[in-house]
Amino acid sequence: MKIFLVSNMYPSSTDPDYGIFVKNFKENFESLHGVSFVESVIKGRANGLLNKFFSYSSLMLSVIKNYLNGNYDIIYIHFISHTAPAFFLPLLFFPNKKPIIVNVHGADVIKYNKGLYKFFNGFLLKKSSLLVTPSNYFKQICINEFSFLPEDSIFVNPSGGIDSLKFSPKFSSKKDYKVVSLGFISRIEEDKGWKDFIDVIQFLLKKEYKVQALMAGTGSQVNELKKMIKVNNLKQIVDYKGLVSHDKLIEIYQELDLFIFSSNRISESLGLVGLEAMACGIPVIAYDMAGPKTYIINKSNGYLVNPGDSFEIAKSVINYFNLNVEDKLEMQRKAILTANNFDSISVSKKLYEKVKSSIAS
Repeated sequence: MKIFLVSNMYPSSTDPDYGIFVKNFKENFESLHGVSFVESVIKGRANGLLNKFFSYSSLMLSVIKNYLNGNYDIIYIHFISHTAPAFFLPLLFFPNKKPIIVNVHGADVIKYNKGLYKFFNGFLLKKSSLLVTPSNYFKQICINEFSFLPEDSIFVNPSGGIDSLKFSPKFSSKKDYKVVSLGFISRIEEDKGWKDFIDVIQFLLKKEYKVQALMAGTGSQVNELKKMIKVNNLKQIVDYKGLVSHDKLIEIYQELDLFIFSSNRISESLGLVGLEAMACGIPVIAYDMAGPKTYIINKSNGYLVNPGDSFEIAKSVINYFNLNVEDKLEMQRKAILTANNFDSISVSKKLYEKVKSSIAS
């Protein structure tokens, strides 16, 4: 099988984690199923209007070239809103007889399925045989947004899953249970909840709990984060590591007691970081919304709290802190069992079978 892979997000040498799940999808299919690829992708972030113009122009030309060449069995498209326009003219003037699969991820449906985006998205989906979505939560959103699609043409597959050989627990007998270690890994953006994370830390410190915090990620509000850490005298408490490679994230997860997933985004279609933390045996505290609510079971493998309520997150941290060691270990065990359901090998096999059946039908 040869797949024509299209995505506006793909890692580059200078931006190795951008669109990492698209690369993981490709590598899983290559290693597990012997699939080969022809690609039309944008590698790394296209920053600035001029850079974006050239990047997307190159993507469009590459799509047209590979589409017309026809050296593939199936077209697999990631991020519909930013790739669908490239297919409009080719599909309009040179109708395609090979299956098209579209994989949506979040903002491409929630934020961009409007105006011209909506027109191009609808045009492409009507030519497609399958829509892949990361969670049942997001499947329902797609049913509402794309009401013309038959429900059985929407397939749930969790964004490449978790590499359980890499993301695994590191239990230590030297753990200091008098200090709670909290983690936040995300884009540093308003609706990703980094301010809520800082609020949680400050509340716990006021209540005289001993706290250590690890933060990783970059974004438009990094300077604001650094200023808040400085102004509130949190430099000895919050270790902000900036942009960290995907492999190095494992070491961060393994140092934590709890992972705080305080995103307020309704486009958080799954939340792989939460599952990565769980695979390392770290319970997750998240808002009761979007993707995380599909795999977090309150007071079992983590905690779910009212969206936007950082005080409730802090109370959940305290509840976990006050558990006895046996109950903490049981919650960690259940977190690992949850993550096992998202193992990348199993996830890839299911998606491969679905892709293969699209070619046969």
